Amino acid sequence: MIRSVRASLAIAQTSPLAEQLVVDCSKGNDDMGDMYWLADQDRETLADEHLETWLRGKVETHHPVCTARMASSAAEGVVDLT
Repeated sequence: MIRSVRASLAIAQTSPLAEQLVVDCSKGNDDMGDMYWLADQDRETLADEHLETWLRGKVETHHPVCTARMASSAAEGVVDLT
């Protein structure tokens, strides 16, 4: 996960995309609660530990899988194939 976020950050901070985004690595944003915290980080100096802390605090799932029984009728499951 950390490598994919680092790759995304590199893409976002590279021209021409960087010119279209509001990214300011120079301001030293230390507030991980700020929604722009990651965008404001210098990818060269960002520690894995900080990135992991940010990920654990921000990443969540909205589409869990395998939680609803699939069946041929609504009485037996969530899908009615009739």
